[in-house]
Amino acid sequence: MAPQQQWRSIGSSAGIGFNEGCSRLFEWLCGGNPLSSGPESENIEEVEDMEDVIILITSDSVHLYCNPINSNALLQVLGKINNLQLHCLNTELYKDSDFAQEFKVKTFIQMTTPHAVVGVPYFAVHDPSQSFDPMKLESEWPIVMSYAAEELGGHGFFTLGHEVVELSPYLEEVYAELDPSSLRDMV
Repeated sequence: MAPQQQWRSIGSSAGIGFNEGCSRLFEWLCGGNPLSSGPESENIEEVEDMEDVIILITSDSVHLYCNPINSNALLQVLGKINNLQLHCLNTELYKDSDFAQEFKVKTFIQMTTPHAVVGVPYFAVHDPSQSFDPMKLESEWPIVMSYAAEELGGHGFFTLGHEVVELSPYLEEVYAELDPSSLRDMV
């Protein structure tokens, strides 16, 4: 497992820039069968606006940013997680796209600021021949680019204020030791 002093949070985003590693983490968190646990539940592929999903996992809490369109489907599966902190606008406020975007970025900043090191599941399967460049997050994930926006406090480049660590090899160990049904039993 990864040395605990190295990272204390796992950040993941869905939608634009959503990569295979984040996809695998979301699928694992959703019990191996994304958001399809019963006749009333929705399937993740049918849920709109998945780019409005951000999750940050720490040792004592899980932060979930979502929107009112995808919140019901996400909460069917993730709502049972202990210490889940939900960041979601109501439908009326979400209709104001500028306000909704600002809320999303401010939430991301609030979620990540306390963490000097943020682990990211970038690759679905660790392959030593693949190299991870944390600077790619600045260009591939719009939410990370927004971190530096002057009108939102100008926190500078995310990767200058946070060490970003690729976690795929460590998460592979977790996935191997704890299958999705065991995870469901734990929460």
